[in-house]
Amino acid sequence: VLKEEKDGVMILPGDSLADKAVAVEKSWIVVPRGGEYQLILPDGTKVWLNAGTKLTYPIAFVGKERRVRLEGEGYFEVERDENKPFIVEINGMEVKVLGTSFNLRSFAADNRSTATLISGKIEVKTSSQSVELSPNQQADLLVRENKLDVREVDAIAYSAWTKGKFVFRRERLEAILDDVSRWYNVTVFYEQ
Repeated sequence: VLKEEKDGVMILPGDSLADKAVAVEKSWIVVPRGGEYQLILPDGTKVWLNAGTKLTYPIAFVGKERRVRLEGEGYFEVERDENKPFIVEINGMEVKVLGTSFNLRSFAADNRSTATLISGKIEVKTSSQSVELSPNQQADLLVRENKLDVREVDAIAYSAWTKGKFVFRRERLEAILDDVSRWYNVTVFYEQ
């Protein structure tokens, strides 16, 4: 039996990468506390990763979708492809898009996953709900309670970090100090 290897995947005669879902080698990037990173995925999608974040993605998008996994905070400008939706998995939530820009945040310590839409349209799914967001809307999931809330926000404020700016509106001091701790890789002590 003849076999061929493409991108680390074994293909037997009669098999086609386009016709079946195949295992594709994954890459990942871990951004340490105090850092930020920008990258372009194999499909041309631009991603900004904030401090303390991990992104897992395939070295090539094959099949009928483009799927990545995010732990932490990332801003995405998705390259449009109507035949291959772009899907981001975060803790308790799945975000599906065709081409748009949005911010996702899901740090394990926060017990929440948040999707904020800057432009375009996205679909947010949890285990029990599915909602479509329009620009300047945010879906906020309390993970342990599986409670999803949608609200109107100033979406630009949630992606300001990609331009080196800090914008906090109606945030608890503890949440602000957690972000400062991640961004500058320092330990912040406070008493309640």
